[in-house]
Amino acid sequence: MAATTPLQGTSPPAEDKDVEIRNDKRSDAKLGKKGKNMSSLAACTSAQPNPTAAETTATTLSTTARRSSHKFWWKAAKPSGTSISSPPTTNPSENLTTKLLRKLMPCVAPKGHTTDTDPSNATLAIRDGTGTSPNLAASAAPSEILCPEGESKEKQPDKPASEPVTVPKNLPQAASAQHTKAIVAPAPAESCCSGESSVDSSHDQAGCEVECAHSPSPSLPPSANDLASAETRQSLLRRFEQLGHPQDLDRVISMDEEAVQLAQDNDKYLHLYTLGDTSSRRFEKFGNPADIQKAVSAFEDALQLMPAEHPDKYKYMVNLGNSLSLRFQLLGQISDIDHSISVTQDAIQLLPDEHNNRASCLSNLSNSLFLRFERCGTLADLNESISTREDAVALTQDHDPQKLLRLVNLGNSVFRRFQCSGDLADLSACISAREHAVQLIPEDHPTKHEHLTRLATSYFTRFQRIPLPADIDKCISASEEAIRLLPETHKNKPGYLSNLGSFLLSRFAQLGSLSDVERASCMFEDAVRLLDDSNPMKATPLSNLSYSLTLRFERVGDLTDLSKAIISSEGSLRLTPDDNPSKADRLDALSIAFLARYMRQGDPADLDKSLSTSQEALRLEQGGPPEKAGHLVNLSNSLCLRFERFGNLTDIEEAVSAREEAVRLTPDCHPDKPRILSSLGNALLRRFQSVGNVSDIMKSIVVQKASVQLAPDCHPERWLYMTDLGTALLARFEQSGDPDDISESITVNTAAVKLVPSGHTSKPTALNNLASSYLNRFQRFGNPRDIDEAIAHLETALQLSLETDPARAGYLRNLGFAFWHRFQRLGDIPDIDKSILHGLQAVHLSPDEHPDKPARLNSLGISLSSRFQRLGDIADIDKSIVVREDAIRLAPDSHRDKHIYLNNLGNALLRRFERHRNHLDVDRAILICKEAVRLTPEGHPNKAVCLNSLGNAFLRRFESQSEELDIAESIKVFEELIMLVPDGHASKPTFLSNLGTALLCRFVRLRQHSDIQNSISVKQAAVQLTPDGHAGKPLFVYNLGLSLFSRFRSLQSPADLDDAISQFSTAARSTTGSPSIRFQACLQWVLSARLISDSSVLDAYAVALDLLPQLAWLGLPLQDRYRELLSAGSAARDAAAAAIEFGRFRTAIEWLEQGRSIVWGQLLQLRTPVEELHDSHPELAARLLRVSHELEQSSTRDPSSLETGNEMSLEEDARRHRALTLEWQEIIQTVRSSTGFERFLLPKTMTQLSDSTHSGSVVILNASRSRCDALIIAARSDVVLHVPLAEITYERLKAVQGLLTAMLTSNTRVVDRASAPAYLTARSPDDILEKILSELWLKVVKPVIDTLLTSAPATVAGELPRIFWCPTGPFTSLPIHAAGLHGMAHPDCILSNFAVSSYAPTLSALMPPSRRDVGEMQLLAIAQASAPGQAPLPGTLEELKYIQARMDATDLPFASIKGSEATVASVIEKMKASEASWVHFACHGVQDIINPTNSGLILSDGRLKLSDIIKVSRPHGGLAFLSACQSATGDKDLSEEAIHLAAGMLLAGYRGVIATMWSIKDGDAPLVADKVYGRLLDHGKPDYRGAANALHDAVQTLYARDAKSYLSWVPFIHMGL
Repeated sequence: MAATTPLQGTSPPAEDKDVEIRNDKRSDAKLGKKGKNMSSLAACTSAQPNPTAAETTATTLSTTARRSSHKFWWKAAKPSGTSISSPPTTNPSENLTTKLLRKLMPCVAPKGHTTDTDPSNATLAIRDGTGTSPNLAASAAPSEILCPEGESKEKQPDKPASEPVTVPKNLPQAASAQHTKAIVAPAPAESCCSGESSVDSSHDQAGCEVECAHSPSPSLPPSANDLASAETRQSLLRRFEQLGHPQDLDRVISMDEEAVQLAQDNDKYLHLYTLGDTSSRRFEKFGNPADIQKAVSAFEDALQLMPAEHPDKYKYMVNLGNSLSLRFQLLGQISDIDHSISVTQDAIQLLPDEHNNRASCLSNLSNSLFLRFERCGTLADLNESISTREDAVALTQDHDPQKLLRLVNLGNSVFRRFQCSGDLADLSACISAREHAVQLIPEDHPTKHEHLTRLATSYFTRFQRIPLPADIDKCISASEEAIRLLPETHKNKPGYLSNLGSFLLSRFAQLGSLSDVERASCMFEDAVRLLDDSNPMKATPLSNLSYSLTLRFERVGDLTDLSKAIISSEGSLRLTPDDNPSKADRLDALSIAFLARYMRQGDPADLDKSLSTSQEALRLEQGGPPEKAGHLVNLSNSLCLRFERFGNLTDIEEAVSAREEAVRLTPDCHPDKPRILSSLGNALLRRFQSVGNVSDIMKSIVVQKASVQLAPDCHPERWLYMTDLGTALLARFEQSGDPDDISESITVNTAAVKLVPSGHTSKPTALNNLASSYLNRFQRFGNPRDIDEAIAHLETALQLSLETDPARAGYLRNLGFAFWHRFQRLGDIPDIDKSILHGLQAVHLSPDEHPDKPARLNSLGISLSSRFQRLGDIADIDKSIVVREDAIRLAPDSHRDKHIYLNNLGNALLRRFERHRNHLDVDRAILICKEAVRLTPEGHPNKAVCLNSLGNAFLRRFESQSEELDIAESIKVFEELIMLVPDGHASKPTFLSNLGTALLCRFVRLRQHSDIQNSISVKQAAVQLTPDGHAGKPLFVYNLGLSLFSRFRSLQSPADLDDAISQFSTAARSTTGSPSIRFQACLQWVLSARLISDSSVLDAYAVALDLLPQLAWLGLPLQDRYRELLSAGSAARDAAAAAIEFGRFRTAIEWLEQGRSIVWGQLLQLRTPVEELHDSHPELAARLLRVSHELEQSSTRDPSSLETGNEMSLEEDARRHRALTLEWQEIIQTVRSSTGFERFLLPKTMTQLSDSTHSGSVVILNASRSRCDALIIAARSDVVLHVPLAEITYERLKAVQGLLTAMLTSNTRVVDRASAPAYLTARSPDDILEKILSELWLKVVKPVIDTLLTSAPATVAGELPRIFWCPTGPFTSLPIHAAGLHGMAHPDCILSNFAVSSYAPTLSALMPPSRRDVGEMQLLAIAQASAPGQAPLPGTLEELKYIQARMDATDLPFASIKGSEATVASVIEKMKASEASWVHFACHGVQDIINPTNSGLILSDGRLKLSDIIKVSRPHGGLAFLSACQSATGDKDLSEEAIHLAAGMLLAGYRGVIATMWSIKDGDAPLVADKVYGRLLDHGKPDYRGAANALHDAVQTLYARDAKSYLSWVPFIHMGL
């Protein structure tokens, strides 16, 4: 912002600071988690605002887009059969992905050991505790598991299966026909939550056959009765096996009992064995306890009676052991299982290692040991059981039918030990056994799908413990294979599909591939489709489908998914009675969906539904404390969101209480304890941010650290807890400023990023949170490396996020915010452009109902305001005010950031006031800033920033209205805020400098010396606290210089003046900071140095002139460049006057050339030929041509041609233009670094400029407030002649200019060139002009002519010499060419008698033409006699006839356009074509005073504007004849820029122009045109360089007709060569 000296009664610049809403803390909610444990709506908190740069924020870089304090708990249903259940897990800081996925994960929680129930790497979104609204985060939440029909949900582990040892060899024939039935007990299954069932005994546990023993008395063959009896017994057994009639088995047992009674002692043991077998069989069939008692007794008696050394004794012992095991299972007597184990162990001792029945005996011993372990819990029994099973498996060949059963039982046993010990080696052994089993079973085996499902469960369980992608991939592959083997009609198909969906979501939680969510949704949909609507089991896949759809919504943002999720959840609840244990979890799922929709659409009704549904879930929960804890956290999420919306502190208090209760209910060994602790920490953080109680942030950090410590290193959610800890540390840093806190925050967030796998959808969130920490450290300490790190991480986060990710808007806003901070630090234009572009995209992606829309609008407003301060485009500050008003409109009165939006709107109004000086803006700003201060709690970090804005508002109004009360209030406010800011705060220099400015203003008004002393002291402190290279330092240094200069003016201390000059020169020479501030510093440097005639004044002007192209930066639109040049004022003319004063005439000419026609010069540079560069550096030349062409097209584009309805398109177009400018500047620097091109496109030296005199002498007329001079460069010479114009002053020139302007304004005739003037002044225009022309002759032109007559070289006899006038300042609008004492009619006192005059805007326009420039004349004539809405010009048609006649007399090309054919488009097309090397316009012309580039020539369909003309580029143009009014009338406020049609034609490439200074008569124009073309065409080949002489002769014709009709002949002028 520009500032004047205090001597002029205004204050130096003060810096406003907007409050930054730092990141989207809530930014884009990410959905919460379902599971009996809580998961978070996650939102990594960002920090509270740190008013470091000109704009501050009130909420932080969303640690993800903005983290909330809401974590959802999703509870898993208890599985059974082949279904897999997921244990409840939560992540107080996880996103929907984690939460939803957790619902799908089976959990194994053995006695005394807590397993990792959540294998997913939950995708965090913006976790809770941030400080603003929640983000529904996606975390791996387990979904419910569908159990096959007919199976119990609470199935107990099956008993072990014993393998049989069959009939002894010496069994009598009656007995040998009967095999001993294997006593089969189901193999040990994993716990019910593992979802595994035992192997079906009908196929997996076939008995092992052994040969029959011979009778001990082979000499006694059986009798015929015995044989008949055996055949009868065998027939009865076969019929029993087939029909199951109990009487058949009863008869067999009766026969066996009779046989025992009749048997002799030597073979009785054989019949007892047979009786034991049939009794055991009847027990198994009908369960009569007497039968198992009888079987045990029979086996015991048989064993006692058989010979001690009998070779089959081991078989009797094993079968006795099996019977005892059965009786143990029936009666529970521990002595039976002890005896079973003992007798089986003894039997095995009898067998050699290589015996073929050893494996069966070992397997049976293992079963008994396992049963005793289950009863007594002695781990030694389980270890021995497993060891024994391993031996049995090792002894069994793969082709043995029993190998499959033994592998299954081994797998189940080691899994059971894993449940007890948690030793992953056991789990790996289980997987190996099950993999082997799957390999053995044939493809067409009816139970293959069951074995695949067991294997999938094992992989998944290991994945839960160690989340290796290979395990979850194998799990999914096995599950897919199992589903493939099942027919569509199989009763277990829905359960298998649901389980596969759960596995896919688990993989999504870890790897973040959206395709897994898509496939999971399909699996759940298929499961739903296969179940009848009336089937209550349909509730489970419906609930799971709701989870997956909510997950997909959270990633893709399609509201259709969310609507389907709510419908599915409601359908699930309709099928679930209140007494169902899953009812509470399904209610939570619906609550989360409602909350997600609220966060997307902002309807409070959804928030109410979410809250009431969570309360109902808590009421219906039937589980224990951990289950209730999950519902408490979910309930607290809704409370936190309601607090965010309505600001009722009761809600946040209840949310904290709920989470504290959840922590209390959850034991430390529970896998969800870390998640719940993190959730509590986030809620405490949120309360701290609202209430400011330091104990809350202290406690938050304590519980966050406890959360991290409880989570093992391999825990997939550990990164979530770490980023929550980083957020809490960040908040404490903002409160205390302790560098250790921010360093630790960066450390833990960096570690968190490394823990998130590449490709995971949560990676952007982690990167965003890390960026937040870096940004906050930059805000406090200003290290550029930190802001670079922040931007790099945010750019990566944006690249990794999906286009449809709802969090994307938050990342965009945060990245824009980071670019704004770097712009504040370094001042690079591309940074502020990117900030605005990203901000616009963020706003565009946010519907009005989105809770973060106000914050995003506010951030965009901050960036627009900053760009306005840097580039001065009024449209930016107007847009800034509009978007900030929208932010206030969208934020409810209770919104916690309302004070931020108010403060920033007040600042924007102040900035617009500084431009327009509309008192309504400053008055409104004060009212708004007062309200912002009132709404900001004491101790709040934003308090100082809001006070700063209020202080500036009072200061600005004092400057405007000089009310002492305003300056007193301003100082009071600034002093109060200084007390609030610690010394290390990055914004303290700004606040100190602003206080110093206010004190300076009061000193200027009241002259109290204490004020100026204090002003200097605080400004010195501001400078000392600001590092070199900071974009704000030049402002602080400049302000210090103003105070020193003011004290010098008061006390006249030379030391103060020296110090002031030093400060001004330092600010001016700075390489950073606003060019406008540095330029103002140059002017103050000049003012100070002039007081002591210090030669450094020339240094100051040199710096100032170098800054002019930066003020009118090529990257700005044309109109903005001209506006910026207004602040430059007379800098170039004053610099030249100073150089003249020191006798440096050549320097004066160089500076005038450098400081005038800046904008035209920029456009000409873009058209610079690069032939020489192409010869040595072709690639660089080609690149320069390409960029120059694009930049020229962008520079000259008509803003009205852009898509005004598309703000993004307009912003992108402007950003592209600025980017091209930077690229062009970089190319130019590269060219200048090449040998021979060191001065490429640098301002021309005097040696180069002297070439402009090749056709005549050049006279520069300089008008400065200090002096007026003429500098003459004689024809074909580089000698500079100085002519002081002592008789004329700047003030007199302005008076003459004003007199002429008033005369022309009051007597402007109707644009009909033939109409008579209506004189409205007392004196006629001719009288006024005569006086003006006389004064110009006497005081300006005559001294020049006198010098030329004595010094200039002689001209060719008979020809008048040419003089090229280069006027500056007021001279530019005066008719120098017509100067003379015309009233005296004396030829020696009239300029036209001495020379032919031409004008030139710059010396560069007079450079010698190339041979190609003087080409063939190809004339295009345009005549418009009756333009719509304009007075008719009949003279134009006559003019065209004269030209036609002249051209017809030659063979030169000629084309004409007239009437309706003369449209803007057709004329431009013809001008660009080769047939228009010369052009003639006969039409109306108009000068636009407000916007000079809109000046133009009136054609049939509108105005051919100056801005259109400069787009034409004719490298070898000739003459442009503008026979129209005001075609050389410039802007008096920008006299050095030559903004008129004639100069535009020169810029377009025409080397000479005939134009008019004001309106001309319609009758005069045809005559002048005819005379001009007559002379040009009568001298052989037409040459545009003869146009000046031709016009001179034509005007002499008018002069001869009536010399005193000045309005007739004076307006015609020639420009160029």
